[in-house]
Amino acid sequence: MGKRYRIILFLFFTANMVFAESNLDSLLVNLDQTILQHEIYKDRREARIRELKGKATELYWRLPAQR
Repeated sequence: MGKRYRIILFLFFTANMVFAESNLDSLLVNLDQTILQHEIYKDRREARIRELKGKATELYWRLPAQR
């Protein structure tokens, strides 16, 4: 009975690991996509910050009387 029980457990955990690997692969794909999207948004955010700094500097030099 003990050997049979061990074999059943071994087969169960082996099958479980096979299915877990496919889920892990899709999680890694999702993580890669999320990282790529973060890079895109980070670049957009930095471009917007540079644009706003440029506008602020331009506005500062246009209105010297208010300084």
